[in-house]
Amino acid sequence: MIQPPTVKRGDAVGIVGPGRKLDPDTVNAAIRIIDSWGVKVKVGQNLFSSKHSYLSGVDAERHEDLQRMLDDTSIKAIICAR
Repeated sequence: MIQPPTVKRGDAVGIVGPGRKLDPDTVNAAIRIIDSWGVKVKVGQNLFSSKHSYLSGVDAERHEDLQRMLDDTSIKAIICAR
């Protein structure tokens, strides 16, 4: 089994919403907690999208957010919010 390295202070993590859209207040509360650990947070562009009735963007937008996080070598972990 391949085990990724542990996330350390100063590392970056990404947050994406592969499903439903999220309440900014809820996500911002989580971001404050993660920040308190000394970890930088990058948020997917469509996490709070209003383009769809209940999802965080159309399929292509949600896919693009996740792929962008996967391609960003500075991101050490990805959190899929729901």
